[in-house]
Amino acid sequence: MGKLEQITPVDYAKLIEPDRVHGSLYTDPAVFEQELDRIFHRGWTFVGHASEIPNPGDYITRDIGREPVIMIRGKDNQVRVLMNRCQHRGNLLCNREKGNQKNFTCPYHGWAYGIDGALLDVPYAGGFNKEMGKFNLEQPRTDSYRGFVFINISGDAESFDAYLGKGRMLIDRACDLSPEGEIELSAGWVRHRYFANWKMLPENDTDGYHVNFTHQSFVRAIDSQYNEFVTDEKDVKGVIKDWGGGHTEIDFEAGYP
Repeated sequence: MGKLEQITPVDYAKLIEPDRVHGSLYTDPAVFEQELDRIFHRGWTFVGHASEIPNPGDYITRDIGREPVIMIRGKDNQVRVLMNRCQHRGNLLCNREKGNQKNFTCPYHGWAYGIDGALLDVPYAGGFNKEMGKFNLEQPRTDSYRGFVFINISGDAESFDAYLGKGRMLIDRACDLSPEGEIELSAGWVRHRYFANWKMLPENDTDGYHVNFTHQSFVRAIDSQYNEFVTDEKDVKGVIKDWGGGHTEIDFEAGYP
């Protein structure tokens, strides 16, 4: 928070117009710092899907903004999200992307934590005269919908139901494609590393204008109706929809009979 206080406030009213935005929204360090704080740390952010950690002790690690977290399934089968920082000196507790653990031990000073986040032991405990329960791993505010797990690091965001709003139907649509009404993420993730502002990737997800030109080989390879109404201009019926709360999509439903 101290870093944010040193940055001149951004006047977004002067940078955003109905039909265009100022380029500084992609380059200004002050804008980026405020986005990290307001969107990634003070808002609800997707962490992962419960099916990625099917067994007790299974975990994955993710970075939410600049904050590392661990999503893990406990012995009670409950999915928890733990801040991936030792409570002693703030060292990264787990540096692997995924695995199965009975506990976590800090590689710096050896503090040991259970998979529920509780501090279990410290080396040379004779010199530790504080209540161990006060040093459990921090757990951000966590909620889920149909297996999709979200967290709010600051703890002061709107309710999870309010955040999802109309956007929950996007999750429903994906899950309802399954006869069981559930999905299983077992094939891993498509990962991108690119040198650009974080907004470039989500913007491309709602930019149907570039598909015919940037992804021609992909479109030609699709043996479906998508090929027909994307490659033939008279049949293009995709509509970009804003469902509020940051939930958007390119809706091609009108292109299917």
